Amino acid sequence: MSTGTSTPGRPPIDLDQKVRDLLQHTEANATGEDAPIRNFDRRANSSLALIKYIDDHVANQSVYQAVYDRHMALLHRMVLVSLIEAFERFIKELAVVCVDAIAPITIDNRFDQFTASPGLLAIQFGAGSV
Repeated sequence: MSTGTSTPGRPPIDLDQKVRDLLQHTEANATGEDAPIRNFDRRANSSLALIKYIDDHVANQSVYQAVYDRHMALLHRMVLVSLIEAFERFIKELAVVCVDAIAPITIDNRFDQFTASPGLLAIQFGAGSV
């Protein structure tokens, strides 16, 4: 039986704006990391060092093996995501270095009017929502 009041639905998501906002999600490289591979090494090694640290310090304690295994499986999944993110960033930074290297020597105007429509970029994602 309805009371006559309706619950407001979820507000629509502006996918074009979400894609444009992604350009603001940046983080500067740490000092001394002027090459993409150095940034990748730092990120990958810190993730793997976390697993080693937990293995070295918790495995020696008296813990329930099933609980330890479950949490280590979760940690391994998080580290895998971190490694994938580090690799994605490496590829993007490498692309930027390549474009920066060839842009000054191009003799035409290919880079003058580079545009990417957020709608077309959003099409590349198979999910129905952000």
